[in-house]
Amino acid sequence: MTRACFPLHYLKFLLVVLILFASTRSDGAISIQNLKLTVITPEREAQISKSLAYPETLSSPLILSPDDTFKLSLNIQEKDSDKAFHPHQALLTLTDEKTREQYLLVIKVREKGKARVELDMKAAPDDLTSHSGNYSMEIILGTPSHSNPFRYRIGTLNIEGTIKSPRKAPIVYGPRPEIHHVFRDGERSPSLWISYTFSIIALTPWIVLVGGWKYIKVNLSLLLSKPTESLPVIAFLSSLLAMETLLFGYWISLNLLQTLPWLAASSLVAFVTGQRALTKVQTWRLDGLH
Repeated sequence: MTRACFPLHYLKFLLVVLILFASTRSDGAISIQNLKLTVITPEREAQISKSLAYPETLSSPLILSPDDTFKLSLNIQEKDSDKAFHPHQALLTLTDEKTREQYLLVIKVREKGKARVELDMKAAPDDLTSHSGNYSMEIILGTPSHSNPFRYRIGTLNIEGTIKSPRKAPIVYGPRPEIHHVFRDGERSPSLWISYTFSIIALTPWIVLVGGWKYIKVNLSLLLSKPTESLPVIAFLSSLLAMETLLFGYWISLNLLQTLPWLAASSLVAFVTGQRALTKVQTWRLDGLH
């Protein structure tokens, strides 16, 4: 070996040593505590519950039925200081021992290094639930500061799969299910005594008006003796009567669109003729004709 090749081989040897040291540092820096595996039945009763101490593995496969739920919980700590360790990535891998197909489950790490992952077979992917068999379980913890992730094979999970019927494709173009509309019952009419009461209230202003005329002794003969001069008074009273009649018609049969135009017209006539009617009545009083 020449002197020129010696530094190159030395650097390669040093690089291998550093890689091995990083791998050893990666595995030795993390500590797994309180590892617990649980299989829960649909009745929420713990069917299987096992605890492991790193690097211990399961002595026999865990059996997971199609309706069960698998839970894994653990504490992740720094080995030297026993402080909580938060990995950059935390995964639980399920590897089919026959096809070597792999499924990844994300382990959620919370405060104080507490971590857990859950697999509900009812909501699991079809590829996982339709293939029964043994799956190798392995925990993988990775951080940016270490070149190699922390790996811990915890045992075998036996999944009892069920063949699911293929899902029906949604109908894009085609007949839709019939829609049955249910209409609510119509509003009931008020009782007769309520109707009569409000009718009397609506007619009360006219009763008061006629009573006031009788009290002050209004000379209604002026409306007949001077029809030209009394035309504004007659028009004003007629417009008021028209509005009352229109409101009565709206209550009986008319709708709002039919009522509003006529009500606006009669209101305009009442506004214009009302001023002239008051002026004419004041003139009659000044002339002593009342």
